[in-house]
Amino acid sequence: MIKVMSKKLIRKAIDMIKQLSEEEEIEVVDEEEEEEESTDDKKEDEKKEDEKKDDEKKDGEEKKEGDEKKPEEDKYTKFWKSFGKNIKLGVIEDPSNRSKLAKLLRYHSTNDTEKWTSLDEYMSRMKENQDTIYFLPGDSKEAILKSPLLHKFQKNGLEVLILDDPIDEFCMQHLSEYEKRKVKSIAKDDVNPFSDDELLKKKEQKLKEMYKPLTEFFKKRLGKKAEKVQISNKLVDEAAYIFTSQYGYSANMEKINRAQAFANQEKSASYMVAKKTFEINPHHPVIKELLDRVKSSDGNPDEETVEYGDLLFNMAMLNSGFVIEDTTDLNGSVQKLLKLGFGLKKNAKVEEIEIEVTDEDEDDSKDDDDDEEEDKKKDEKPAEAKKEEKPAAEEPVKEKEDL
Repeated sequence: MIKVMSKKLIRKAIDMIKQLSEEEEIEVVDEEEEEEESTDDKKEDEKKEDEKKDDEKKDGEEKKEGDEKKPEEDKYTKFWKSFGKNIKLGVIEDPSNRSKLAKLLRYHSTNDTEKWTSLDEYMSRMKENQDTIYFLPGDSKEAILKSPLLHKFQKNGLEVLILDDPIDEFCMQHLSEYEKRKVKSIAKDDVNPFSDDELLKKKEQKLKEMYKPLTEFFKKRLGKKAEKVQISNKLVDEAAYIFTSQYGYSANMEKINRAQAFANQEKSASYMVAKKTFEINPHHPVIKELLDRVKSSDGNPDEETVEYGDLLFNMAMLNSGFVIEDTTDLNGSVQKLLKLGFGLKKNAKVEEIEIEVTDEDEDDSKDDDDDEEEDKKKDEKPAEAKKEEKPAAEEPVKEKEDL
């Protein structure tokens, strides 16, 4: 009986919260309609009156209204900021009410980075052939918006949800589908909405054959560090990026797992370690140069090319959100690049500067030391004088007490 009552109470509470969120959406629609009506009325008034007078009056009024009126948060937004994590936990732990709780989720997105959006609102803006809800997890909203993965999606008009809370990715793992639409991270290697065209597939196949010597070189060089090495059609300005496999941890999840106080990293299961896919941009000038060097050396490039390849992989690790365990190689490569940038030899050694000290310099240093000692004595004398003055002032008080 208690279980039945608890289920009914939970469902009732979810329905009440859902009504609150729906009221928010209705208010937004009403505000948009009122704005459209007001703009139509303003256009009619502008035709009747002179343009100069209208511009001056409206500019002054708009400035005053903008300063006085500030957008107030609606009820559900306030509720979400206070209890959003509890709803996410409900999605994880309550499979019977998961579909209902999913309608209450709110996230920022690339469509509007300041306003909260629901999954239903996201779906209303989806393209006709789009069958997946895309998201990208990370440490913060600012860091996610700087990710090179967003460039291609934004360029093609694909909206991406921003997941900046550590619990968000756990929540999405349990919500693999929503309203018959898949929910996937764009940091996974199986997400590729840019290869549907047959002509593009043929071009990619030719690029794979062209870059086979370079991908084979990286496979041998990286070994177990990367599960796969392949060319990418998801990068715009970046030379390389590390994606993770469909199953297993992402870079963000691996970072969260490492931060656990009682996590035993030595005995962690294989699925808890992210399986990396190293993807290179075939159109980037650095990748083109690496391909030429590997081809000219028959797959055995010189030490300099190998160092540049290692540096490229480490940069991709950092850019993808992974942690580099051994930073000495990265530090050495960066130091060599700094020397080359200043026009020095990359193997330039650190030479100690020889400074000659003459007798005159020694005399000057002694004089400076003597001056410092005199200054210290001068500072000490007034302090001692103050200490001696205090008991003298107290003597007449003692005499009065004797009397």
